[in-house]
Amino acid sequence: MATYALTLNGQPKSLSTSDPAQIAAIAAIRASENAALPDTPEAPRTAHERYRANDAAYVQYVFGLWAAANPGFTDQQLQNTWASACASYAGQNIPSPTPEEITPEARKAQLQAYAAAKRWAVEQGGVTVPGVGRIPSDDRAKLMLMGAALGMADGTSAPLVLGAVSVTLTKAQFQGLYGSIVAHVKGCFTAQASVLAAIEAGDIEDEADIDAAAWPVS
Repeated sequence: MATYALTLNGQPKSLSTSDPAQIAAIAAIRASENAALPDTPEAPRTAHERYRANDAAYVQYVFGLWAAANPGFTDQQLQNTWASACASYAGQNIPSPTPEEITPEARKAQLQAYAAAKRWAVEQGGVTVPGVGRIPSDDRAKLMLMGAALGMADGTSAPLVLGAVSVTLTKAQFQGLYGSIVAHVKGCFTAQASVLAAIEAGDIEDEADIDAAAWPVS
């Protein structure tokens, strides 16, 4: 087992490997790079700024550069990069990276974000109204229906174009359509609130549970 104590971005870290081939490869690469440095009586290579006296100093140099280029790295990212580097040094197959460990709070935030996206998708997905057809429920449609419902004079009518179909509706019918959209949006937020409460209680643990919640039919 070889263990290398490092300081990366001001934080103490430790990297290790028990693979003899990897340990030997690190030593060989360090020796090769040291041998490539200029060496004269006036300026021996051992005094060169890039001379690494031992393997730990070499690993510190290499991973110090890596850490500087990745200032927000996690411990798992460090270990994954170390495993890949060791395998590469020894001419071995690069291992698959170990997934990041997700804390309960981070997982909760993921589920909450998914619930918000789900609510938005359902809210914007439209509403089917008997006798009229599928009504869009995006923000532009909401404003247009609200304008018709509130702005038309009593007893008047106006066309509503849905794709290639045009139907003529009265003010009361436009008000009914707008009411359907409002109820749909309210139902979406009510469903999201229930999902968020279930996430908080630990009753929802994955995205499939969110998809299966009682969302309004769109």
